[in-house]
Amino acid sequence: MWGVSNWLILWSVAVAWLGYFLLRLYQVRSFYKDKPKAPGHSFLWGHLGIMAEMAALMPPHCHPQYYLTEIIHRYNMPGVWYLDLWPIADPQLIVTDPDAAAQLLVVSPSPKHRAVEEFVRPVVGSGSIIAVNGEAWKFAHRLLGSGFSPSYVKPMLGMVADCVVEFNGRLREFAMQGDVISIEEETAKAVFDIIGNVIFGISLDAQGAGSPLLGDLRRLMDYMNFLVGCWNPLKKAVEGVKMRAARRRCTKVIEEIILDKYKVMKDEKQLPTRRQAKSIMDRIIADYIQSGNAGPPGGAFMESVVANLKTLLVGGHGTTTDTYTWMMTLLSIHPDAMERLRREHDDIFPPGLAESAEMLRTRPTRTNELEYTTAVIKETLRLYPVGFTARATPPGVKILDWEGNQFPLDGHMLSLNNFGGHYDPAIWKDPKVFRPERFLGEEGAALPRFAWRPFERGPRACMGQDLAMDQMRVLLLLTARWFDWEVVAKRVNEKPKASYMDIDLRLGDLAFQEMKMGAAPRSELRMKVKLCGRG
Repeated sequence: MWGVSNWLILWSVAVAWLGYFLLRLYQVRSFYKDKPKAPGHSFLWGHLGIMAEMAALMPPHCHPQYYLTEIIHRYNMPGVWYLDLWPIADPQLIVTDPDAAAQLLVVSPSPKHRAVEEFVRPVVGSGSIIAVNGEAWKFAHRLLGSGFSPSYVKPMLGMVADCVVEFNGRLREFAMQGDVISIEEETAKAVFDIIGNVIFGISLDAQGAGSPLLGDLRRLMDYMNFLVGCWNPLKKAVEGVKMRAARRRCTKVIEEIILDKYKVMKDEKQLPTRRQAKSIMDRIIADYIQSGNAGPPGGAFMESVVANLKTLLVGGHGTTTDTYTWMMTLLSIHPDAMERLRREHDDIFPPGLAESAEMLRTRPTRTNELEYTTAVIKETLRLYPVGFTARATPPGVKILDWEGNQFPLDGHMLSLNNFGGHYDPAIWKDPKVFRPERFLGEEGAALPRFAWRPFERGPRACMGQDLAMDQMRVLLLLTARWFDWEVVAKRVNEKPKASYMDIDLRLGDLAFQEMKMGAAPRSELRMKVKLCGRG
């Protein structure tokens, strides 16, 4: 039975906690009194109110980069400013200016914020290269890095071509049957076969019999997205059980591949060098054996390898798949750009599918000549980057000095909002317009170095960007000349929902990326693919 003393203790704890909370509230809110910040800063709510206001303007489940960029354009915000979301989330320093971003990415490289690890851990596990810092990041970088060097990527283009030729055949079947498809789901199968070959040196047959691993990874991402936005504890518990089961299945499949590769390689008289290895897995296992480890991989080493291979599988197919989806969407409503793209392909590669694929096998560097194709990819990634990076305060750096103003960094998530920078009219002429030509000739050469950052810059830039760019060139090369695309079931908006873009006047709410593992095409985006007269 509770006595008076127990209630007094409980009451004292409650009063102490309330006192601490009010003191902390005062400290946090007072910090921003004379700082550049979003409007509507409330002593009680901080900037939660304006974020809710921005969310109400946009379609459901939008990526937060849309809210931040609407604040920038609606209130003429500078290139660096504060957003106070305490206590719901860490306060943020929003950075869109290229020079300010360069300070935090290259001059004093900032580590990843702890929120990144918390976000990706449910899907890939602990130790992912995109989330860890310090020695853990150095280990992961040594583990994976050489597998994405340009000298390794170009010889892979023959394999990429084989996978895309198969994709072309599947698209032909959809076109002949008049099917309406999720281009994101179908492209994911082709790209997953590519990334499976890069990582494991084997086909995961996602386009053929189907890949249970791909299915489980996609389910994991769906479960996680559901859990983030769900407030029903019963539903969260049920979906959490499903999520953990899918994660165990993914881990089991990858561990079996690792152990099978180890069994094959441990008895080889001469292990491949890093240059000779045919896959990232070959490099990892060869290094493991040559380091004198006794017995098969296990423990912390296995856990780290599995987490990072999951990261490559998720990120490696996600970025390329999403960007190809947006490219086809944009080209479907910009026929002049599609026609110029096809002319470039005819000028540099043979007219036939088989002949073009063969040239990729024998002369892979020919893709370097696809300047307009590369510009289409860059322009798509300018309009639809896959999300911005969240960083923490760089070691030994307490202040960001920008245009004569000093911005204290401690206690803030550094949100390097490349999306907002990609729509900055001070940098980009007609930023809301799809115009690949902006990346060509003198106009392209005049762009600030850090203005276009879909893969970010500095030592923590995406190591797979060369592979991703070449995959997208090959996808366009081996599909654009054979198919036309049409977005179906779109309800166009009568007026733009965002002040800085108007593509929803043609695509409706489908023009807005939704929040998944990154900023992704909306789940309801469907397209009809048609043959365009090529043999």
